[in-house]
Amino acid sequence: MARGIDHLVIAVRDLDAAAVLYGRLGFQVGPQNRHPWGTLNRIVQLDGAFLELITTEPGFVPPAPEAPVAPFAGFLADYLQAHEGLAMLVLASDDAPADHARLVTHGIAEGAPFFFERKGRRADGSEVQVAFTLAFARPRKSAPAGFFLCQHHFPEHFWSPQLQHHANTAQAVTQVVAAASRPEDVAAFLAAFADAPVGSSNGELVVDTGRGVIEIAGSHSDTSQSGGSESLGWGGLMQLVAFRVACRDIVQAGTVLEAAGVPFTPTRHTLHVPATFAGGTAIVFDEERREQA
Repeated sequence: MARGIDHLVIAVRDLDAAAVLYGRLGFQVGPQNRHPWGTLNRIVQLDGAFLELITTEPGFVPPAPEAPVAPFAGFLADYLQAHEGLAMLVLASDDAPADHARLVTHGIAEGAPFFFERKGRRADGSEVQVAFTLAFARPRKSAPAGFFLCQHHFPEHFWSPQLQHHANTAQAVTQVVAAASRPEDVAAFLAAFADAPVGSSNGELVVDTGRGVIEIAGSHSDTSQSGGSESLGWGGLMQLVAFRVACRDIVQAGTVLEAAGVPFTPTRHTLHVPATFAGGTAIVFDEERREQA
């Protein structure tokens, strides 16, 4: 059974500035939250998935490599040493320990299932408790990208329809682009991670998670149709470079971007915001896909 996209971890060095940026992009950005190990985040909720803007707090001390939280907080600290952008892809889990066992059988598990809880706030400002269990995955070769599955223990406390109304009419995350020097070398990992087969679309390898597609673009692919505006020429196994968001009204989305002075390239059905503006990750706003009658 495929695991749908749960959230995207977007690493930033200045959380307040990132919140302003995503506000200019037309998103409703939630208040600041703190994890007990010293990371801070702000959430953009969509339908069934969210964007997590995250940074380390002043005085942050990275966890020991053997600490249960190291695949998250330690990875994030290392990532921010090099750059900002889409750092981690997270898929949904109904049973994180079972998913961890599945990852072990594929030889791609990292660490042990990790449970944590924190305080959150509803749209009306009232405080609630939220809790999660994470199951981490890691390619056999190192990559500047992190992967885990996330089980929500109190989803009724986390998800809020009131927080899913955005000026740009964004509805859902529909695609993530993973750029790889050799797509065939990472396709098996992503398929095992998502528990879904590898397919192809427009000449690229893809893994359909059931709620959003992971596209694997080659290092010399022109990713302009996925989110980038340049050919990719970096080294390394794999990097997360772009994501696509479905909007209810693409004209309204364009009006919001234009009014905020956001640079974008329009096509017939999409608006492409370059990575150079959007904090290291290209973003595509797309017309909402509807089932054909």
